[in-house]
Amino acid sequence: MTRSLTRRQGNVLVALVAALTMALNLLWASDAYSKPKPDPGSGDFTEIQLLSVNDFHGNLEPVNVGLKRCQTAGGAAYLDAYLDLYEQQNPDGTIRVHSGDMVGGSPLISSYFDDEPTIEAMNLMGFDVGTLGNHEFDEGEKLLRNQLNDADF
Repeated sequence: MTRSLTRRQGNVLVALVAALTMALNLLWASDAYSKPKPDPGSGDFTEIQLLSVNDFHGNLEPVNVGLKRCQTAGGAAYLDAYLDLYEQQNPDGTIRVHSGDMVGGSPLISSYFDDEPTIEAMNLMGFDVGTLGNHEFDEGEKLLRNQLNDADF
């Protein structure tokens, strides 16, 4: 024979589970903050800098911007120079990361060649690690595998 809970008993059960969850979260959080912190001068710290890029979409060349389209912005050369500039602040502790959508939806200069020019530009920019975005899957698994094999990161 099965017994079902009344509405009041169900509400009490939900409240108890919520209270228990909050109590466990507080215990866990207090443990994280109660651990002794290393002394910054002790050598236990390494300062790192993450330089992250996403949604490049194979834009290897600068584009015209502004009201009269008389200014240029972007492109692989500009991005590389920008990353180099900021890497100088912490040359030994900088990690270059791309967070997906570096290819796919790309201009003809890259898409016509299956985005190989963009992968080569990323290799030259010295990315250390990257993730896949939804556009990396645009042209199917075979092309994605080729691009991953060509990447040096």
